[in-house]
Amino acid sequence: MALECFFNKVIRILAAKSFFPKNVHALLDASEIQSTQRCEGCGCVTKEKAPPLRLRKGRIRKVAERVFGFKIWVMWDSHSTLPIAMRFTTIEVHDTQLAREVVEQAIANLGNFARIASLACDRGFIDGPFLWWLNTEGIIFYIPSRTNMEVYKDALSLVGSNTCQIRERKRSTGYGKNKIIVTDRWEVTGITGLTSAGFYGESGSGSHENHHGFVPNPINAVVVLYDPYKKNNPDSDTLVILTNAPVDTPLNAYDAYDDRSTIENGLFREAKQSWFIERPARNTASAFRAHAYLTIITMALTTAFRAWMDSQDKLEEQDKETGIRKFREKVRQENGNKLIVFDEDRYAIFETYEIFILCGRTVLKPRGVPETITKEDILRKYGVSLE
Repeated sequence: MALECFFNKVIRILAAKSFFPKNVHALLDASEIQSTQRCEGCGCVTKEKAPPLRLRKGRIRKVAERVFGFKIWVMWDSHSTLPIAMRFTTIEVHDTQLAREVVEQAIANLGNFARIASLACDRGFIDGPFLWWLNTEGIIFYIPSRTNMEVYKDALSLVGSNTCQIRERKRSTGYGKNKIIVTDRWEVTGITGLTSAGFYGESGSGSHENHHGFVPNPINAVVVLYDPYKKNNPDSDTLVILTNAPVDTPLNAYDAYDDRSTIENGLFREAKQSWFIERPARNTASAFRAHAYLTIITMALTTAFRAWMDSQDKLEEQDKETGIRKFREKVRQENGNKLIVFDEDRYAIFETYEIFILCGRTVLKPRGVPETITKEDILRKYGVSLE
């Protein structure tokens, strides 16, 4: 609990210092932190995985495998690349169980300094009461539908009844003589007022959907007919994105959901591969919890510091005052390669390489080429008479 309070306090300070935009287009995702079976207090879940290549016979078969560990929920701002809220628990907890709690914590952390304008999440977070709560809070959501849902089939059946929006962009691949120009194409269509999502409401799914007086809440959808992923995977299922936002320009909804992939690469993969979030000091639940929170906090503070340094550099370029500490750092950088030489009551300031040349040493340039400056050149530079 203390770590959660510490994390939330850090995020609130960053929000007060305007590190987040006024309207945050947030991403929500959960990621597993796997441990060994010997870890004290870890959770366990059974998953179907493909066996190793040497154990596959004839065709690929999935086998049941027990996975041990924990899971973290993170709400993330793709613009500032900063986390907004976080939760930690065992691996068997479903994604939807802590979704609302994480969003509520994010709203509290941002306070009056920013607001959650939209939220994009994966289909693992499909939950009628959760989506309806987002709608009542004025938060736009983007979430893909499952292929076995009635609203998915309904959306596909209505393709063609609405206008499509098409976009093409050219990009280059390869280098030199192998460089070619490729045109990426997107084709999406928006469908409004679908009433086949009976789960979308305060009561969620249940027998009440079969009641003669039941009135489902309408929901909008964006059907992705063609995109670069579909081009490379022609046999894949058509993507249908559910949203409560207007779909007059469906490409906006597509782009908003497409940003969701950045949390996988920009946060979770970075945390696991570069920040070693899965390697705590001890093999216990408390150690995993402390290590996870401290890792995400450190990543956030590092990102914030780098953003602050970039803003200070931009102010310097505009000849604006940035504080005495920044001035001292600038002076230190400008004089880092200089030496001062004293001779009784006199002194002189030289570049470091000039001292070595005056002492008769051979100085090499960065590429290993000998320096052509001579002692006489240096003395003449400082106005010393050579006669």
